[in-house]
Amino acid sequence: MTAEVIVAGLALLVSIISLIVTGHFAAKQAALQERQLSLSKDTEALTERLSRDEATVESRRFFSILWEKYILLSKINPQSPIEPDVRRAINTFELIALCWQANVVDKEMVVLSFGADYNLICGQIEQSVEVPGTGKSGAELLNEHPSIMRVRTEINEKRQARGSMTS
Repeated sequence: MTAEVIVAGLALLVSIISLIVTGHFAAKQAALQERQLSLSKDTEALTERLSRDEATVESRRFFSILWEKYILLSKINPQSPIEPDVRRAINTFELIALCWQANVVDKEMVVLSFGADYNLICGQIEQSVEVPGTGKSGAELLNEHPSIMRVRTEINEKRQARGSMTS
């Protein structure tokens, strides 16, 4: 055999070994990329779950703030409304409505905890004669806060839906 044939044979052998090694590393690289993609998806799912959990905790925190305001409310006598009681109720309901509309509070908790009184006290304010110190009726005061009435409607719809589910 000539030196050229031996060199060509060795070159062919080196090429074959290179192809085998490259194929092996390519398979390992593909497996690593697949694992990385899987880990990336797992991380994304975990991040999403943590974000939802954080939102739930945050909505419950807002709920506790609303609760502190809510427990200070008094029923309103429509024939003889007391201005600070009406003002406190309107301010509290406006806060509830803003949190509701911004989706920063658990709406089901609001419906279950405040729903009946929200509707009752709104109705009492709505029927109130002139509220002392304001020169306005309760209905006029509520008309200045349309979000209160929109949320009242939504709360009542949710309460009715809950009632129809339990019937």
